[in-house]
Amino acid sequence: MSGYFFSIKLAVTKSNRTYLEVNRVALRLVFSISFVLLAPKLHASEFTLDDTTKEQLYEHDIKFEGANVHIDGNYQYLLETIVDYLLKNPEIYVHIRGHVCCRQGKRISRRRARNVYRFLKRQGISKHRMTHTGYSNTIPVAFPEKTDEDERRNRRVDFVISKERIEKK
Repeated sequence: MSGYFFSIKLAVTKSNRTYLEVNRVALRLVFSISFVLLAPKLHASEFTLDDTTKEQLYEHDIKFEGANVHIDGNYQYLLETIVDYLLKNPEIYVHIRGHVCCRQGKRISRRRARNVYRFLKRQGISKHRMTHTGYSNTIPVAFPEKTDEDERRNRRVDFVISKERIEKK
């Protein structure tokens, strides 16, 4: 059966042992609520380009699990902040960069960037103000990748905000 059913069961045995059973949907719900409550408050004012700065890498990015290319709903707030900023500043361009971890994955990184591009386009951002490219594992945040956390940090889509259109590379 599919759907949004979840269960959390608490059981106490005769020997006073306590067991907590949580299914995957409930666990995901708890993590989603935690992410929204604990996420840093983002503001469009964080995208500041002065007269001397032509482009800036936005410090928040979208993370992905494994070879997944679909945007996790937890990043809705981040994407809405970017959309809000771009709608209020029609002279600003954005370059969307897809990345993977240690394994070669040009196709996956390209699809991640393209999915974010399509989301922004559906929200009303002109395709002429956006470019997107998959960089595979050529721009790691964590190098060398020694732990699973390092790999997770490198599986991302980030944004370069610019006053001029950034051509695909």
